[in-house]
Amino acid sequence: MSCMGYYREIVIQKKMLGYPVTERVRDQVSGSGRITVRVVDALASYVKEVQQTTPDEKEMVRRMKRTLAIVPNRSGKLLDCRPSAHYQLPLVSGCPGFCEYCYLHTRCRNAPYTRLYANVDELLARAERAAGVRMPETTVFEASAASDPLPVEEISGVLSRTVQFFAGKPGMRLRFATKFDCIGSLLNLDHQGHTEARFSLNTPRVAGAYEHGVPSVAARIRAAVRMQEAGYPVGFLIAPVFIYEEWKEDYKALLEEIRGQMPAGDRNPFFEIIAHRYTNTARERILQLFPDTALKMEDQERTYRFGRFGYGKFVYPKDRYREMECFFRERIESLFGPGSIRYMV
Repeated sequence: MSCMGYYREIVIQKKMLGYPVTERVRDQVSGSGRITVRVVDALASYVKEVQQTTPDEKEMVRRMKRTLAIVPNRSGKLLDCRPSAHYQLPLVSGCPGFCEYCYLHTRCRNAPYTRLYANVDELLARAERAAGVRMPETTVFEASAASDPLPVEEISGVLSRTVQFFAGKPGMRLRFATKFDCIGSLLNLDHQGHTEARFSLNTPRVAGAYEHGVPSVAARIRAAVRMQEAGYPVGFLIAPVFIYEEWKEDYKALLEEIRGQMPAGDRNPFFEIIAHRYTNTARERILQLFPDTALKMEDQERTYRFGRFGYGKFVYPKDRYREMECFFRERIESLFGPGSIRYMV
């Protein structure tokens, strides 16, 4: 499907005028009649205006979720991205989806619009320098550490530009994860197998309850099939895994659906499994935005664990986690073969 419909407003930071990405976006939305374009000196003025004119916080967040801001990324340091990759490659930050459990509710708390970084060539040059330091080892970059880059692809071309850049770099690999299905611009690229696409999935029960404003699970699986047919290495991010009364039956059915849809052959998909976890801050924010949520965030049913970023999370107890680990390892390896799981956390 088209991703044009996910945004209603584009806000351009004035200093980004003249960048090829900025001009492409303006050309793509010109005459659409439903997407407004504004140029501002600073994004802070836009945020303040929205907050003043939309006093209801949930409506304010919904409006900003439909806003694409074109800004620079001036960070000079590439951040670690274990276990997914060696480094983050932030082409975009934010997402127009409105999934109840999403960590971006906390990370982008007061400014949940999508940021598109127009200085993509500077970011790619930075990545190439970092990869050069690690030569002759291959360096892997994650384009989805704080975003879903696919919803902005149709109007920006940034992901296509990046895929083509990585195709010509033997020592560099790109990965991205998505909940969206607008992959048309990627299908005919000469990617050289240097870009991996992962489609984030959950059971229809979980997706129906908590994932809002994103394509269906079935649509994402169809998009994964098309990407694999186009020669891309394809994987699935099963996340977040919830443990509830019939969780094994539901996740078993999901895995069997993937097996039934993916093309037969030598290139099986790979999997990354992430169990649900939450912080105190995340729970507070989720309850503000979704006061009637059915998400289970009860401390007495979890274990508190400190992470490597210096703050703690509530995770499933070790016995439940081991049960989950055994289940997914057995089911995935029986359907897709040994070694199909990249990591499980």
